[in-house]
Amino acid sequence: TLERLAAAGAQGVISERGAAELSDAFRFLTHLRLREQLGHFAAGREPENRICYDDLTWLEQRRLRDAFRTVAEMQKATVVRLHAV
Repeated sequence: TLERLAAAGAQGVISERGAAELSDAFRFLTHLRLREQLGHFAAGREPENRICYDDLTWLEQRRLRDAFRTVAEMQKATVVRLHAV
């Protein structure tokens, strides 16, 4: 995914800034997911993809909101671009 985002930015499919922001969002979301899964594994529970928002620090909650905002903005830009074609 990171390679595809970089290629999309380099080829002008999306802006380079958009590609960088989506890459940062992807890294952060993946970090949260893997940390949660490792915690479940260490506790002898089945790993899952759900993250409890209330268990995140204030900073993580803010970064999570920012990551989702970035994804939503890029989705809107994609819809606009596709409808213009």
